[in-house]
Amino acid sequence: MVYRKWYEKTLRLEEFIEGICFILLFFTVLMQIFFRIKFISSTISYSPIWTEELSRWLFVYIVFFGASQGIYHREHIGIDLFIVKTPILIQRIVILLVDTIMLAACVILVYYGFKNMPFARMQRPLTLPFTNGALYGVVPISFILMSIRTAFNIMQDIVVLYDSTEMQERDS
Repeated sequence: MVYRKWYEKTLRLEEFIEGICFILLFFTVLMQIFFRIKFISSTISYSPIWTEELSRWLFVYIVFFGASQGIYHREHIGIDLFIVKTPILIQRIVILLVDTIMLAACVILVYYGFKNMPFARMQRPLTLPFTNGALYGVVPISFILMSIRTAFNIMQDIVVLYDSTEMQERDS
């Protein structure tokens, strides 16, 4: 039960970070639009060049944290054309298998995300005052969260699979 509360808190933290990124993205793009208006651009000879790069970075953060949210809600795109025609037990086994493969992929991406960090910290963006480590840091962080979400999904899959096999044994 303690793990469930911690799990829900990490989910709320993700939602908070996404919300902040959305708000910052909105105002960054709004600022860029504001400075490109003909009247203002003729009056003020300054257009902030950093807004385009910052908006791309914020979008990357939103996408990566949103992917973790998608795993939590099990709302990622999937093709279930053939799987829905199989018995429910086979469907649950395939879901468990897919989640296990996804967990392995997430762990590999965490490893390579951390491995890439020293190189990213040596690079600097043209218009922002920090290194690319701030951008590439979202990769291992988000894939750690995705790994946690997928591990919890696997635990739920196992419980559901166990319950369905137990129910089939009772029916036999």
